[in-house]
Amino acid sequence: MTDDMAVKDQVALVSFVDDLIKARPDLKLKPAEIPAVRQTLLQEVNEAINTHLIQVLPDQDQQELDVLLQKNATDVELNAFFSQKIPDLSTEIATALLNFRAAYLLPVNKDQAAALKDFAASPPPPAAKPAPADEEILPPPAALPKKYPPPAPTAAPAPVDQIIN
Repeated sequence: MTDDMAVKDQVALVSFVDDLIKARPDLKLKPAEIPAVRQTLLQEVNEAINTHLIQVLPDQDQQELDVLLQKNATDVELNAFFSQKIPDLSTEIATALLNFRAAYLLPVNKDQAAALKDFAASPPPPAAKPAPADEEILPPPAALPKKYPPPAPTAAPAPVDQIIN
């Protein structure tokens, strides 16, 4: 990964974190507090991405990653490793970001939290009545009205030879 790409990735993460901060008005942050919160969230987001990517790796690749980390691999080497071992790397990173966003935004405000708490505490709805048995749905055949006479007996079907000729 080039330095230019790394800068773009960091800009994207800062923008992601700024959007998270704006989405949480319940935090009531003072402007002076935002940089510290941004820095903390950036660390947590990076940790969430790294944790997710490591969990996606099979055991053998995790052992290979341990060897790389013990050798103090550079960011370029680590990025190459993850790109090689996880074919859908961008999808996995997006998954980690979505999971982080969902967890961070869950308690958006007290009203929503209270509504969720009330919903969770409410009793379950009454069970539906079971469907009636077949005999309860239709009356017995003797009770059905006889509006139509039974069909008249028909002659035996003609042999196939006669139909074709």
